[in-house]
Amino acid sequence: MRSPPYNPAVRDLVQGKRAWSPALAKKGVAHVTSGAGTLRQCWQQGYWDTYMRDAEHESRTRRYIENNPAKAKMVSFSKAWPWSSSRFRDAYERLCLPAR
Repeated sequence: MRSPPYNPAVRDLVQGKRAWSPALAKKGVAHVTSGAGTLRQCWQQGYWDTYMRDAEHESRTRRYIENNPAKAKMVSFSKAWPWSSSRFRDAYERLCLPAR
């Protein structure tokens, strides 16, 4: 079985990005302070963009991202995270932004 990415154009894009992007320094990694006052790393070292193959892949990824604060026990439920789009989703997972 081949390893990802299955699309050679995506592989070439990732290799190109790695060639011109500087390595992420430790001081460039974002951190947040938890309620206990300890520093926690937000992004994993070596992170790179992911090609969204279809609407289902995008939907699964969005749910994964929106559920991360609750999974990390930073909030009780994902809608409580103030920087998450999940707080604007209705029961059908549609994004319903407030009118200004």
